[in-house]
Amino acid sequence: MDEGKAQSEAWVNATTFAAGLRVPKAYGDYIILDILRKSRGTRSPSLTKKIMQAVRAWAREEGLFAAPEGAASLAAYRKLAQDRFPESKRHRGVVQYRLRAQIH
Repeated sequence: MDEGKAQSEAWVNATTFAAGLRVPKAYGDYIILDILRKSRGTRSPSLTKKIMQAVRAWAREEGLFAAPEGAASLAAYRKLAQDRFPESKRHRGVVQYRLRAQIH
């Protein structure tokens, strides 16, 4: 995304325990990238450890099991909220695409 390319490149030998995120190239990646650019959005990779913390947090706090793919959006949101977004812009939205979670 940062390079301004219209499409993503295939991620060879992608590995993660969140099977739904383990795709070498997102279908419709050019659409996702276009939306992110037009909305001035961003993206955030989620580490396995942070995804598992999000799975446990939802189980403990909400009483539900979030699949690792869904928990990746919470992990990404927490990281971006902490590192990047001031308080006034934090709750604008979270959109999870098949490849990874996106915050805009």
